[in-house]
Amino acid sequence: MATLLGEEVARVFDEIKITPTNCPIKTAYETLKLPAKGSSGSPVAVDQTSGFNITVGRLGGIAFVGLGGEVFNELGKTIKANSPFHPTFVLTHCNGAAGYVPTKESYPAGGYEVDSSQFAPGSGEQIADEAVRMLKELQ
Repeated sequence: MATLLGEEVARVFDEIKITPTNCPIKTAYETLKLPAKGSSGSPVAVDQTSGFNITVGRLGGIAFVGLGGEVFNELGKTIKANSPFHPTFVLTHCNGAAGYVPTKESYPAGGYEVDSSQFAPGSGEQIADEAVRMLKELQ
């Protein structure tokens, strides 16, 4: 296993491209107000929201998205697929710990993450959409 790992590290190292240091650097930060989830799992009154922090940054053609909670993998993949920057790195637990953010499709099945989430169904997709919008503004 160690030999296989070492060979893979050497292979990846050979493919690393040098990023110029005299490139554009931009950042943005926003706190979204997302619909809160009621005890039944449905959204509560319109005026009850939960905050969620999003930080985006760009270093030349590389982007970073910091999300203030633990989003489901599909949401991170959506952000990466729609980002104008390649590569885009999605990081969780940045500037906050708002808890789990499931996909809308996960809510009917329930489970620990869905049950403990403070966010109403569709909030994860709102986060992904907003992160992509913020990335586009960094161009």
